[in-house]
Amino acid sequence: MFGLSKRKELEEKRQELEELRKRLDDLTKLVRSQQQALDKLQRTVRMQESVISLSRMKINKRMGLISSDVKENTMRIIMLDKTVGNMHVDGEKIEQIRETMVRLSKKKNKDQVRKKIDRVPVKEMWPDMPIRISKSFDIVGIKCIGDLLKYSRHDLMKLQRVGVLSVRQIEVFVYSLGLELKREEV
Repeated sequence: MFGLSKRKELEEKRQELEELRKRLDDLTKLVRSQQQALDKLQRTVRMQESVISLSRMKINKRMGLISSDVKENTMRIIMLDKTVGNMHVDGEKIEQIRETMVRLSKKKNKDQVRKKIDRVPVKEMWPDMPIRISKSFDIVGIKCIGDLLKYSRHDLMKLQRVGVLSVRQIEVFVYSLGLELKREEV
């Protein structure tokens, strides 16, 4: 009798272990399938991001905001790569402006599109603007993107509290909008 109850107990434990193994196998399969679905979704997102970036480039090129000059575009890319620190530019605002640019470009000429963009406040587009740059903009009276585009790199260097790093951050911000600072006279 004593040996029989031990066998039953061992048999029940073995069945419990078998059920736990099956449950573990099922959970493992579920995790694998979810991981595969996640990987597929991430690949899709990456492809969509590349399509979006190409379409933005085409829009900017159509608008004349990206030069067909390879050297100039290369300089823009280098400038973006050299950026120091984490800059946060409000993506939704940029997208709204780009949509406005496309919509207006179909109806009006580029000067009118630029006038619309020029009125957008810099602080609204660049919410985490460094304090040093913000203070110098306040001193000089740069409130809108149009005000900022009136300055060249050299002019910005002359501003109080603005150094090479700050000018580089400003240029990257302006380039991220698909615009550029005033060109310096030679």
